[in-house]
Amino acid sequence: MSELLKINTTLTVLSLNNTTLKDKEIQSIVQSLTYNSILTTLGIDGSIIGPDGVQSISEMFLLNSTLKRLDLCYSTISIEGVKSLSQSLLFNSTFTSLQIGGTKMGSEGAKCITELLR
Repeated sequence: MSELLKINTTLTVLSLNNTTLKDKEIQSIVQSLTYNSILTTLGIDGSIIGPDGVQSISEMFLLNSTLKRLDLCYSTISIEGVKSLSQSLLFNSTFTSLQIGGTKMGSEGAKCITELLR
């Protein structure tokens, strides 16, 4: 799939929700989207996102100026992951929607996300 995403010229929404993707799959998908100029929405809710997956997502947001929405609802993500993601989003001026319901990030994670809104 990642090779197809690299040459994609029409797909604007990719929903892989409830597929329980893990780091390796997330890394492959996200790396192919780093320079994609078409996709605006990525749904990977229900995924198990470890340090490597979060790192890939964070790096993508530093380079991708087209993706506007990311759905991580009910995904497993650590507080360190939330912090990393929050930091990278501070430098992305085109991103508009982060769906994080059910991630159980707690008050510390919510504080990181709140900082994005300032």
